[in-house]
Amino acid sequence: MYMPELQAAHVAEKFNEPRWLDENGDEALDQQSAFRCKATHHMVFPSYCIFVNEVGCNTDQEGDGHIGGELKIVEQGAIPKV
Repeated sequence: MYMPELQAAHVAEKFNEPRWLDENGDEALDQQSAFRCKATHHMVFPSYCIFVNEVGCNTDQEGDGHIGGELKIVEQGAIPKV
């Protein structure tokens, strides 16, 4: 994860010590009521983040062919080329 970058952008804050959190992101009383593993950071603005996995998802829209409302139409499964 890119937590140093998220901290620098003030999107996430690092806890002094890892904490158990529940499903709502509130501090859990114990491990039994916690959701998954201990958290090291608190997401202050989670809506500012885009999370992708390692399957090659490209969030960069440069070169997608959508320039000024212009669309490129190609057959299904083909990649538009400029």
